[in-house]
Amino acid sequence: MAGIVKLANEFGLSYVVRGNGGSVFGLVFSDGIVMDMNRMKSIVIDRENWVAIVGPGVTSFEAQKEAYKYGLQDKYC
Repeated sequence: MAGIVKLANEFGLSYVVRGNGGSVFGLVFSDGIVMDMNRMKSIVIDRENWVAIVGPGVTSFEAQKEAYKYGLQDKYC
Protein backbone atom coordinates (compact mmCIF):
# COMPACT_ATOMS: atom_id res chain seq x y z
CA MET A 1 0.00 0.00 0.00
CA ALA A 2 2.81 2.42 0.79
CA GLY A 3 4.10 2.02 -2.76
CA ILE A 4 0.69 2.92 -4.19
CA VAL A 5 0.49 6.02 -2.00
CA LYS A 6 3.99 7.10 -3.06
CA LEU A 7 3.12 6.69 -6.74
CA ALA A 8 -0.18 8.52 -6.32
CA ASN A 9 1.61 11.42 -4.66
CA GLU A 10 4.34 11.43 -7.30
CA PHE A 11 1.79 11.66 -10.13
CA GLY A 12 -0.64 13.96 -8.31
CA LEU A 13 -3.41 11.36 -8.16
CA SER A 14 -5.99 11.41 -5.41
CA TYR A 15 -6.56 8.26 -3.37
CA VAL A 16 -8.86 7.03 -0.64
CA VAL A 17 -8.81 3.99 1.63
CA ARG A 18 -11.97 1.91 2.01
CA GLY A 19 -12.26 -0.27 5.12
CA ASN A 20 -15.31 -2.49 5.38
CA GLY A 21 -17.79 -0.13 3.72
CA GLY A 22 -19.12 1.43 6.90
CA SER A 23 -19.88 4.79 5.35
CA VAL A 24 -23.37 6.21 5.08
CA PHE A 25 -23.65 4.94 1.50
CA GLY A 26 -21.43 1.87 1.89
CA LEU A 27 -19.36 3.21 -1.00
CA VAL A 28 -16.35 5.44 -1.49
CA PHE A 29 -16.61 8.30 -3.93
CA SER A 30 -13.30 9.30 -5.46
CA ASP A 31 -12.02 10.47 -8.79
CA GLY A 32 -8.74 8.66 -8.11
CA ILE A 33 -7.49 5.40 -6.65
CA VAL A 34 -9.62 3.40 -4.19
CA MET A 35 -7.65 1.01 -1.97
CA ASP A 36 -10.11 -1.61 -0.71
CA MET A 37 -9.06 -3.18 2.60
CA ASN A 38 -12.19 -5.34 2.99
CA ARG A 39 -10.34 -8.66 2.71
CA MET A 40 -7.78 -7.68 5.37
CA LYS A 41 -9.67 -9.44 8.16
CA SER A 42 -6.94 -10.55 10.54
CA ILE A 43 -7.77 -10.64 14.24
CA VAL A 44 -5.20 -11.35 16.95
CA ILE A 45 -6.40 -11.53 20.55
CA ASP A 46 -3.89 -10.92 23.36
CA ARG A 47 -5.96 -12.11 26.30
CA GLU A 48 -3.27 -11.39 28.89
CA ASN A 49 -3.18 -7.68 27.99
CA TRP A 50 -6.86 -7.36 26.96
CA VAL A 51 -5.85 -6.20 23.48
CA ALA A 52 -7.23 -7.04 20.06
CA ILE A 53 -5.26 -6.23 16.93
CA VAL A 54 -7.64 -6.11 13.99
CA GLY A 55 -7.22 -5.54 10.29
CA PRO A 56 -9.03 -2.67 8.55
CA GLY A 57 -11.67 -4.95 7.02
CA VAL A 58 -12.88 -6.38 10.34
CA THR A 59 -16.36 -5.31 11.46
CA SER A 60 -17.10 -4.64 15.10
CA PHE A 61 -19.40 -7.69 15.14
CA GLU A 62 -16.59 -9.94 13.87
CA ALA A 63 -14.25 -8.56 16.55
CA GLN A 64 -16.89 -9.12 19.23
CA LYS A 65 -17.43 -12.73 18.10
CA GLU A 66 -13.69 -13.41 18.29
CA ALA A 67 -13.39 -11.78 21.73
CA TYR A 68 -16.29 -13.91 22.94
CA LYS A 69 -14.29 -17.06 22.14
CA TYR A 70 -11.69 -15.86 24.67
CA GLY A 71 -14.22 -14.91 27.33
CA LEU A 72 -13.62 -11.19 26.72
CA GLN A 73 -17.12 -10.13 25.77
CA ASP A 74 -18.47 -6.87 27.10
CA LYS A 75 -20.65 -7.41 30.17
CA TYR A 76 -23.30 -5.21 28.55
CA CYS A 77 -23.63 -7.33 25.37
